[in-house]
Amino acid sequence: MFHLASLICSGCEDGETNQFYDNLEKRQCYCSCQHSLCTQCFNKYKNCPICAKPLVRTENYAARQIYEQFKENPMIVFNKWWCSIQNTDAPEMCPSCHVDRRKFHWCIECEMKLENSEAKFRRARIFPRTDLQKQLCKISGVRFGFAIFASRVICSDCVLQDHDGHHIVSVKNLYAAMMNDKSITGSATQVATQFLWSEIAERSGKCLLRTMRLKRACLKLFWTARAPSYNIFSVDQSKFFEPLVQMSDDYIDRVRKNVEHQFVCANSPWKNCNCTQIMRKMQELALKNQIEKRYVEIVSELELQEITECPLKMERVQDLLDKSNKMSRMQLHKLYTVFCWNYYRTDTYELFNETDRKPLICSQCKVSTCFECYNRLYNECGFCECSIMAVFLKYKDDVEARTNHEALELLKFYKENCIEVLEEWWASDAFQLGFCLSCSSYSEDLEICVYCELVLRRSVLRTDAESPDNFKKGMKIRFNYKWLGGLPLRWQCSDCVDRLFKEDQGAWKQGCNHFLQRRSPIKITKEYAEHNCKATVIRLKEIKNYGFALKSATFRLVFKILRAGIEEKGHFRNGISQTYWLLYSRIQYFLRNSLNGRKSVEMEELKVNISRLIGELKAHSYRNE
Repeated sequence: MFHLASLICSGCEDGETNQFYDNLEKRQCYCSCQHSLCTQCFNKYKNCPICAKPLVRTENYAARQIYEQFKENPMIVFNKWWCSIQNTDAPEMCPSCHVDRRKFHWCIECEMKLENSEAKFRRARIFPRTDLQKQLCKISGVRFGFAIFASRVICSDCVLQDHDGHHIVSVKNLYAAMMNDKSITGSATQVATQFLWSEIAERSGKCLLRTMRLKRACLKLFWTARAPSYNIFSVDQSKFFEPLVQMSDDYIDRVRKNVEHQFVCANSPWKNCNCTQIMRKMQELALKNQIEKRYVEIVSELELQEITECPLKMERVQDLLDKSNKMSRMQLHKLYTVFCWNYYRTDTYELFNETDRKPLICSQCKVSTCFECYNRLYNECGFCECSIMAVFLKYKDDVEARTNHEALELLKFYKENCIEVLEEWWASDAFQLGFCLSCSSYSEDLEICVYCELVLRRSVLRTDAESPDNFKKGMKIRFNYKWLGGLPLRWQCSDCVDRLFKEDQGAWKQGCNHFLQRRSPIKITKEYAEHNCKATVIRLKEIKNYGFALKSATFRLVFKILRAGIEEKGHFRNGISQTYWLLYSRIQYFLRNSLNGRKSVEMEELKVNISRLIGELKAHSYRNE
């Protein structure tokens, strides 16, 4: 594992997060003491942080050639590290002379002379030099990280050349202490895997599916090779994939060969590759979860096959493209994104604007909250209670940088086409209105936690159970029309990031994603305990009159946009005002009765009458223009 020392700058360990060399600000510099530092650390230090000798810049062609070889094929780094873990007698590269050797040593005498001694002796410094050899058996471990420790390891030839007559100890005798030292094993694992991961980021080409497949294969290696003390698993990259399990040695070897082949093909141009453009289009329409799941299916089916073209076939995503084309006209599913759902005390939600209610994106959960609510909530996000925003809101430039301009542009579009939005909403199906505020994505699989909902005094659900604890599956659940305006805050989609359990091997697990802090007017019963939630999740589709419930939940949103658009044009006069309020009352009456299951000739006539009133509203608007 000592070859890993040639990839990282040991001087960057103190306070720097990126330790790997690059070809820009952190170019590799070789010193006369045979150690290497990045250009930033070379200019910062006077003495080498590894051996404390004065820094004199030189050139090491052998070391540079090895480093360039690692950069060209990153899997060499991982394979050498993997072999060294599996077989401690395997040849390793000496960090000093950069030649593969089998026997390595540690100079205790030189180590004792350094202020930041790596050897961890029990009162070793008080013993005279003659007794030093007797104390070697008392070495219980090493100090600091893996980088400096690996840089000070020397082979037998380097011992004869630079440490003749010194007290040395075989590294093999230290392996027991090293393997018990979680900082050493964890750091080595981190260096080997993060270097591979950083190379993937640099080589991410135009084919998104190829990059996803390469990352997934690498995650399989990381999961198997991870140290017990270091959680190397990337949460974001595991979304929608099946949980990882322990793999056999034979399968790991096949994965390593496959990853090496993918790295070789990483930058090769592939014709007819549209997967990146399709993903970008879907993300703009807030359909990222749907397209990501479809891409995951394609990557999972490929497994370890060697491919020579983009694996995306248009028939696999044609249904999503057709749906996106249908939804892109008015983008009704994104209605929720132009409202602040933390509007303080006066109402549950309010439209954003470009003045006091400017939408600001939270740096943690990425959900927008208006500027006024941030000030009233002491600069804390009402969704995740993150206080980081307090740092960014001190200056006007920071506020502008955090402003959600996409939401403002969408709001402008809604206002300009406010009557068309109403018309489209009235004729729309329920599937066009599903949207999850937690992950900012369209969803057809909306869920709600029955247990959490029934303990709220303003519950959007009704049931025959006397209390949440008495609720059982199979009981009739109905929507409570009175409080359906807050339903978008309470539902969750089946793909919410917040329910990915890190400790559960990256498995996606159904659970409660209830946000109780989003609405200040909501009061919770005393019996409610957040951590004792039963997580009784039910799909909204399974509740009767689901379509009317979604219409009722978005009813006031649409009319707020309608009024704002009409007032902005200066048309909210007698004729339009009367039609507006007549529409409002009749749609409200229709939705309330339809949600309660009322079906009659009166409801059908009312539905036709509402469509006629929308036509009149549109005619009034055209005459005033």
